[in-house]
Amino acid sequence: MTLNCAQLIICLPSPNKSLNSSKKTKTINSQGVINKSSPRNMNQLLFILLITLFAPQVLPYSYSGKLTSDSFLIGEPEQVALSLGSSPESCVVSWVATAVPNPAVIFYESTSSDSDTGSAYYAEVFVEGGDSSIGYASLFTENRCGTTRLMSSVYIENCSQLPAGYKVRNLQTTEGSGADKFPVNDFSDLFCGRIPGTPTSTTSSSIALVADMSDYMYSPGEYVSSIPAMTEAALNGEIDLVIHGGDIAYDIDDDCGRRGDEFMRTIQPLSTTVPYIFGVGDHEGGRKDLSLDCHAQLGYDYEGFRMRVGEATNAGQMIMAHASGSPTSFYFSFDVGLVHFVVINTNAWIHACHYWMLPPQMMWLSADLAAVKKSRTPWTVLIAHRAIYCVKNDDSECNTESEAMRYGLPELAYKKNINIGDWNGEVKGQNNVFGIEEVLEKYGVDIVFGGHTHHYERSYPARDGESVQKDYVNPEGTVFVVGGISGVGEDAFEKEYADFTAWRDETYRESWGHLNCNSTHAVWTQRLADSGGVLDQFTISKI
Repeated sequence: MTLNCAQLIICLPSPNKSLNSSKKTKTINSQGVINKSSPRNMNQLLFILLITLFAPQVLPYSYSGKLTSDSFLIGEPEQVALSLGSSPESCVVSWVATAVPNPAVIFYESTSSDSDTGSAYYAEVFVEGGDSSIGYASLFTENRCGTTRLMSSVYIENCSQLPAGYKVRNLQTTEGSGADKFPVNDFSDLFCGRIPGTPTSTTSSSIALVADMSDYMYSPGEYVSSIPAMTEAALNGEIDLVIHGGDIAYDIDDDCGRRGDEFMRTIQPLSTTVPYIFGVGDHEGGRKDLSLDCHAQLGYDYEGFRMRVGEATNAGQMIMAHASGSPTSFYFSFDVGLVHFVVINTNAWIHACHYWMLPPQMMWLSADLAAVKKSRTPWTVLIAHRAIYCVKNDDSECNTESEAMRYGLPELAYKKNINIGDWNGEVKGQNNVFGIEEVLEKYGVDIVFGGHTHHYERSYPARDGESVQKDYVNPEGTVFVVGGISGVGEDAFEKEYADFTAWRDETYRESWGHLNCNSTHAVWTQRLADSGGVLDQFTISKI
């Protein structure tokens, strides 16, 4: 049964509290950064400095220019998406807008309201000390094409359950009224959204997980996308949040970013209903410049991805990332109900131009997992785009690449800047550095979800390349799920089952993951994209 909007948790502060309230908090500092994300070591300081070199231009609210891009509708906000904030009760609403710089979220007592009545909340950018809500705007120009987008977002510290819908818009000014304040035809559609909120001991979390999912509207007829089925599930109240573990839109930067625009438009009915979280994959790399010093710069600029997740202003999804102590959109963590989710950048193990990212990422990952309170979040799920355990064929993806992530890079490959795909010989036992499996084992990570290889397979609880048991009762190892077929063509299995392989779909049907967790059981259901039916299901129990 479809939930009525009045039953949903709307991203909304208390109705009698303006966003420019004089009440201060310590949530955001004068630079718009969550205070707890201050660099904890010199590696993070260096990382932030290097990332800053690539940061898009941050526009103050005095900007009054005109956008040059024809890739989105001038006048009407679009590509609207919810994200989590710095706490279970906070949220961020983000969108692409015209050059009008003051982002606002407008809430309505009635979900059918078409008037300008209702409570309009906005905030000055980077308010000293941080108000209950903060507005951000950044002008982003893609260097390749010269196309420009104004990225807008509003962070709301307190989200309450109210019978209302919301729209987004950008104000000409935060003062006055009428035409001077509200441009003509700049309202978005009316949305009803919800966030998971603070869990209790009896909370059951329901999460959708996808990877390698393109925009079926951009390339109709090529495959079945999971977007319609997940949207229906969200509207029916069956999922609380979506995690997209990389390879977004195929590719998000294609056609000067227009393909990314079309993808964000396509998911808008889903991303305005529940938070939609993005991880980075290999198809988010953007431009490649091999002339760059591999130990000083990315080699790939990740321009479109970083712009869309809010890295230009430390807004959007970056508020959540900073709250987890991460300085970057490439790795971060958050809690949903009884689950602690961690998203990492697996490209760091593959390309020599990314190897410099491994020390800060692994240092952050160990610190993050060490801080998990199992009494509060008994389940830990890692999102890693490239599969750490998989079986496909003789190429490097499920062999040297997955082993390099599992056991660590051979020391010589790391020191000599050798791409792991070009490594000849054994991976394991080479004075390996930055292996992730020992971290998974040390901190009790329950599930690793990945994609990259375009099929569905799952492992038994595994360690050191083998299964440790043939069931999921009180597992002694991590379960690895590969679901890189949420809306793309398949990669055929050319090898037999490995010892760790539990099951795989050799019909290569497009599908998406649906994870339900309570305090003792985690049920993974792989749902078919075309019908929502069950492709596979297994239960991990801690009893």
